[in-house]
Amino acid sequence: MAENRFAKLEALFDQAMSLDPAAREAFIASQTAQDAELGKALADLVRHGADETGYSDAVGSIAESALGVSGNGLEPGSRVGNVEIVRRIGTGGMGDVYLGTQSEPLKRRVAVKLVRFGVARESLLARFEAERQVLARMNHANIAQVYDAGALENGQPYFVMEHVQGLPVDEFCATRQPGLAERLDLFAKICDGVQHAHQRGVIHRDLKPSNVLVDDDGNPKIIDFGIAKLIEDTGQDTRLTQVDETIGTPQYMSPEQAVFHNEEIDTRSDVYALGVLLFELLTGKSPFDTEGRTPLEIRELIARTDAPKPSSIMTADMPFAAREIAGDLDWIVGKSLAREKDRRYGSPAELAADIERHRNAEPVLAGPDEVSYRLRKFVRRHKTGVAVSAVALVTIFAGLAGTSIGLLRALEAERAAAESAEIANQTVTFVEDLFSAADSTKVRGAQITAKEVVDQGVIQLRSNEELPWALRASMLQTMARVYSGLGLYTDALPLLEESTTLYTSNIERLADRSAPYFAAQLEYIEILKILGESERAETLLDELIESQVEAFGPEDRRLVDSYILKLNFFTGEADAAAARAHFEKTMALLDATGASDLDRSRLLTIMAFIYVEGASFDEGIEAGRKALELRTDALGPDHWSTLIARANLAWYLTRSRRYKEAEQQYDGIVGVKKKIYGEDHFSLGITLFNLGSLQRDLGDYQDALANYLRARDIWADQLGPGHSYVTATISNIAQLYYDLNRNEESEAMYLDLIELERRTLDEDDPRRAYALNNLGMVYHAIGELDKAETFLSEARDLRIRTLGEGHDLLLDGYINLGRLYRDKGKLEQAHDNFRKAIDIGTERFDADSPIVGLGRLEMGILLIEQDEPKKAVAYLEDAMPAFAAAYPDDFWGNGQLKSTYGEALMLSGDLPRAEEQMTDGLATLLASEDRGGRHTREAIERLIRLYERTGDDKRKAEMEALFEEIRTEGR
Repeated sequence: MAENRFAKLEALFDQAMSLDPAAREAFIASQTAQDAELGKALADLVRHGADETGYSDAVGSIAESALGVSGNGLEPGSRVGNVEIVRRIGTGGMGDVYLGTQSEPLKRRVAVKLVRFGVARESLLARFEAERQVLARMNHANIAQVYDAGALENGQPYFVMEHVQGLPVDEFCATRQPGLAERLDLFAKICDGVQHAHQRGVIHRDLKPSNVLVDDDGNPKIIDFGIAKLIEDTGQDTRLTQVDETIGTPQYMSPEQAVFHNEEIDTRSDVYALGVLLFELLTGKSPFDTEGRTPLEIRELIARTDAPKPSSIMTADMPFAAREIAGDLDWIVGKSLAREKDRRYGSPAELAADIERHRNAEPVLAGPDEVSYRLRKFVRRHKTGVAVSAVALVTIFAGLAGTSIGLLRALEAERAAAESAEIANQTVTFVEDLFSAADSTKVRGAQITAKEVVDQGVIQLRSNEELPWALRASMLQTMARVYSGLGLYTDALPLLEESTTLYTSNIERLADRSAPYFAAQLEYIEILKILGESERAETLLDELIESQVEAFGPEDRRLVDSYILKLNFFTGEADAAAARAHFEKTMALLDATGASDLDRSRLLTIMAFIYVEGASFDEGIEAGRKALELRTDALGPDHWSTLIARANLAWYLTRSRRYKEAEQQYDGIVGVKKKIYGEDHFSLGITLFNLGSLQRDLGDYQDALANYLRARDIWADQLGPGHSYVTATISNIAQLYYDLNRNEESEAMYLDLIELERRTLDEDDPRRAYALNNLGMVYHAIGELDKAETFLSEARDLRIRTLGEGHDLLLDGYINLGRLYRDKGKLEQAHDNFRKAIDIGTERFDADSPIVGLGRLEMGILLIEQDEPKKAVAYLEDAMPAFAAAYPDDFWGNGQLKSTYGEALMLSGDLPRAEEQMTDGLATLLASEDRGGRHTREAIERLIRLYERTGDDKRKAEMEALFEEIRTEGR
């Protein structure tokens, strides 16, 4: 009877709360007239209706009265299991909480949570049991731990948990008044705890200040997972997720909770509650004005209203200014509180990571995508020496994300500090104002490139004749670094010359030759080397090191950067021994001066590059892995400097022809960069370019083309269409057109590119060889063999002249010339070129390198033409391990190799094996992007000749029909 009366009371409450205030009062009066006791209980419930926690408490006390159950709860001194109750310390929506002393297994203070018997209906009991189970699955410093659970003699369930001696997080902040950094630290720990719960399948669904207690040491503890929902369907009682139940506290509900769509609740619902919590920590206020509103009105407000920016409403008594949270933190809170959950962070970890980016002055995911915003962030990140972007690390034409001492020093070494904080702050303000102006320009509709923004800044800087010399030197140095970061080294050089001259002419004013002085010297030297003036650059560096040793001694910390830069000058196989000696000398200096692991990573990165350039690929990859490990440990796996080390490793793997592993590395980098920096970040273009180059080698032409086009668009938009990175990408797109048999488009692009390079590059610049070689391949494909020989020979001669005859970049050229001579009937010259590719490739790499395998395949084809099939069989068999190790099974080149091997077997008289190899090879080619290419047609023709030999007219006719089908497709 009492249970039916309680159910009726609850139903009447729901009905009353759905009415407007006037109708509600009349409804209560009518119910009171029918049943005075029930009407009074209903009126009490409605009075508590503005707060759903109050509603739960009221339901409990009224129901206890209705059911005749004592509301006094547990008395001090009573026992619950092995716990002695001390006193009641709190009341929650489902039960009371008591302080107790546990005797076993340890003597300790604990909290005992006891469900009110009066509200222990079946569904609430099920939820209580769920809480006990899910809390038992968690063990985290920021989640209150569950020790035990059970039931009293009368059936009331309880559990024993860690007693947290602390204040709710909002009271803690109001009492202690921590600064912004401390609040963000505190919030990051809360996010970490919620993330831990999510990883174990638990959504809290009622995150609010009273459920986050902070102890005296500032450590938060999340409590009360009483309405947690299992993320995954456990197959248990489905009443845990009934959509018509009231779940959570209105002010902290996500919009999907507010509109009773509990089936849509997932981890992003907790992200929303965390956003509300962060809003309150930053402002001291709630994002929504809930004063005087009923729970239903609050729900409607949350469901229909966007939260304001925290900086727009924060209270004046906060211990930090509104401008400190404007921008990044406004955006972060806004993303967390997005009404559409797909626009929120996917997890608390993502939310915390974006706050960490803000604190590191890195672009946040919630921020705008504009280049100017990201450049401003990059300025703010390095107040005393504005760092260049990751683009400075790429030797695009070689496909290397390489090493820039200026960049790594700016990013990784805190000692790169300006002579005074005032100079640093003025420099930052200048550059930030510059990029803010760029934003305004963009709003007005004028799209400008990053280079144009920097150009404007240089003009402003040079026109200001009143700047003190030290501030001018700092600003010149800063703008030079920005130019370098955009790959505009010729623009950077004169600025560094001016900066260096200012420092040198005022050397007597510098205390002990300051860090900016050395930084300017080193950056100037580094750019000279990049621009090809290596001899002059090395002379200047040696003079600088000599003066540093004389001034400070041979084991001074200030020599580290100079020694690391010096290692860059040890390149080529001839200098390998000297490079190793300098590497060991520098590592000893790092040990003696207590340098960081980041310095060691820088040194290993350069040495890895030297190893790879000297064909010591295993040593290079080992050094690259170690450099990546050190940087990951120091900065984390997603830090962009760590991504550079990972990209370097991918390049080392590519140079050593370990294509499969290299592709895995690039794919991972692309995913992280898109997640952290967005779809249009400058450095994403680098990875897409390098990945595209690798995919072309693997025969994934369409994927490669898509990545090249995206890289070109990113760079053209930010640097202008004439930048060298853009032209390099155009060169590779033209090469892909050749691979896709779009020869006319490829020819036109290469002719334009070659003419541009004749005007802009030195005659002996080895970069010119790429377009020359590739245009020769195009002319070969369209049958203009004499033109092909002219361009292929010019490319070969340029590389021999500038790189030496034994350099591995000549190997593809030798193979291309060998193919051409074979088609022109110059078989001995073809043999000589293939032989060079095989011998040099074996020496530079190993016998099973893919370039050696390719040379053997081409030699096998030549030997078949020379009617030496048994020799061809040997070469082709030797090629197979190299192809298998380097390429995926569906690579079109594997099909060509098998088909050619089958032809050699056929000509040697082994017809059964010949058919097997030819059939497998054709199947691979038909499934590849080369389906309509000449290799597929050649494979079909081989099978036609085979079936002519075996007299299988039916199979021959099938192959002839397939040949016609393929030929028709290619028209």
